[in-house]
Amino acid sequence: MGSGKNIDAKRLAEEVYTLSNNGKDAGKIVLLLNKTFLLLKKASGSEVFGKVLFYLADLYQGKMAKEAFVTLPVPLTVDQKQTIIKYLENKFGGSFKITENVESTMGGGIKIIYEDFVLDLTLEDKIKELFR
Repeated sequence: MGSGKNIDAKRLAEEVYTLSNNGKDAGKIVLLLNKTFLLLKKASGSEVFGKVLFYLADLYQGKMAKEAFVTLPVPLTVDQKQTIIKYLENKFGGSFKITENVESTMGGGIKIIYEDFVLDLTLEDKIKELFR
């Protein structure tokens, strides 16, 4: 198995979390990983696997929030932030935090980006759609 220095434990934990149906099958996955870890520990003592379990525990408990980027012309209100977070949590599962990017030169609207998901509701995008 090697030393695992080239393995990003946090990224691996996020992939396992996604494979576990965004935490809905967490119990089964964690039990399987614990059993696997004990076997690996006996065989080679994997430091990386322990870190993966640590990050998974955080993901399943919602401590490691996923990050979405929101661009808009004015700062979000508290209610708007909560609405966007709730939307993202319902769509992707897990907990989210928002990083705001205020661009006062935007004509209006909002753009939300999470990983490869882009929800572009900006005025600029709507105008571009008219000419497509």
